[in-house]
Amino acid sequence: MIKRILLALQFHTILPVRVNGGVSEKELASSATFFPLAGAFQGFLLAIFSLAFAKLFGPYVAGGLSLTVLISASGGFDLDGLADTADALAVKAKSSGNPPADRQKRLDIMKQGTVGAMGAIALIISILLKYLFISSMLGAGHKHLPAYSPGRKSIVFALLFLMPAFSKWTTIPAMYHGRPARQDGLGRIFIGNTGLKELALSTLLLAGLCFAAFYLPAFYLKSVSPLACAGFSLFLLCFFYALSVSGVKFFTKRFGGLTGDHLGALTELAEALFLLVATLWLGHFA
Repeated sequence: MIKRILLALQFHTILPVRVNGGVSEKELASSATFFPLAGAFQGFLLAIFSLAFAKLFGPYVAGGLSLTVLISASGGFDLDGLADTADALAVKAKSSGNPPADRQKRLDIMKQGTVGAMGAIALIISILLKYLFISSMLGAGHKHLPAYSPGRKSIVFALLFLMPAFSKWTTIPAMYHGRPARQDGLGRIFIGNTGLKELALSTLLLAGLCFAAFYLPAFYLKSVSPLACAGFSLFLLCFFYALSVSGVKFFTKRFGGLTGDHLGALTELAEALFLLVATLWLGHFA
């Protein structure tokens, strides 16, 4: 288990993790179980620095600095996948049926290693939206919670902590339901070998992270009822599972399957949507 945790951290973070001995494709694929844990590491850094920066500089400067921490913690790995995917989707099909030639052209574009116009636009939109949502969550003015009260700090911390964990987990149902679009590349290892065991265990791990970060503090700070926290967590699980399955269908239709770049794009989309939902919940229902 330790080896799989280290592989997950090595894959999704910039931590200088070393794994002794050889690594089989099966071991690498099984490390997907701990993707939410790798996301939780990024989320912990994001939450700690966000609250500290907000106290020092205010919400708007804090939003930019916090986002820099988040991107640095992952090395921009998923942003690269988002840019490549956006460039490939910009290819105009020769017919409405997405023939194999169009699919292959999209796959070839994703392997070029350069960022085109659509890729750059996708990066700008993704980063801008996350900046705005994080700044909004850190800002004052929510009618139910005064700025920087213990209850508000607890909720914001929990949401920022869970955001990368949820986004990393979203790729696991996609790997389970999807099929590889090509027979080479790192993504094929995960997409072709992630099974029900990895999906179930990663979901239990994510539920445990939700309980630790979201449910327990509600008992002590009385900021949000434990029942509301549990219901919101369940809603998030169902929402992002549906997003994952929809992503599989979307990419399979246009590419004939999934690649590692698609998983990165799905992660970035999940982060933006999580922050959108969290901002709405924090401002109107928490």
